[in-house]
Amino acid sequence: MKKKAKKKKDKRRRKKKSNRFLLFFFVLVVFLTLVFLIELFGVEKEPTTLAVNMSKEQREGIFFETILFRYPAEVLVIKQKNLTKLNIGVSSDTDRFNFGRIILNVTPVVTKFLSVPNNGKRPVKVKISSYGNISRFIKLSENDIIVKPGENPEIRVVLNITGNKTSTGYYTGEVDINIKVPKYDFLIPALYAS
Repeated sequence: MKKKAKKKKDKRRRKKKSNRFLLFFFVLVVFLTLVFLIELFGVEKEPTTLAVNMSKEQREGIFFETILFRYPAEVLVIKQKNLTKLNIGVSSDTDRFNFGRIILNVTPVVTKFLSVPNNGKRPVKVKISSYGNISRFIKLSENDIIVKPGENPEIRVVLNITGNKTSTGYYTGEVDINIKVPKYDFLIPALYAS
């Protein structure tokens, strides 16, 4: 009789252990799935303070590495005072998106080119965002792109003040280049889905 009771008790213990393991495994899978989805589809928040200098931030996740380049952006919009002389200036700065000085209704469009090389071993996802009061004027030739290893796409960053109710003034902001790098080869298809 005692042997039967002991066997039943052992069986219940094993079943309890098995249930705990299954529960732990289920919680772990749910947790990793949530982390994966947050890393893959995580929404970048608008910065609380706009960039003053170009900076680079790296974040290591379980599944993806995120590299964020923050570039200050600025433009001075002026009215034409002297009809015989145009006082425009486009900056060639490489550490900021300085669109220079443009004349309202005369030189309303300025284009900068952004090179995004992938020197890594895996494809990466590149997303560009702009913030600040200059952001409404910035348009991109392409965005949310996959850059394969060895590729170096050139993206046009166009500042266009036509058609907007724009007044003269100094407009500032920030352009962010967010690069998502998968840590493992099996995650590459997820880049295309995000």
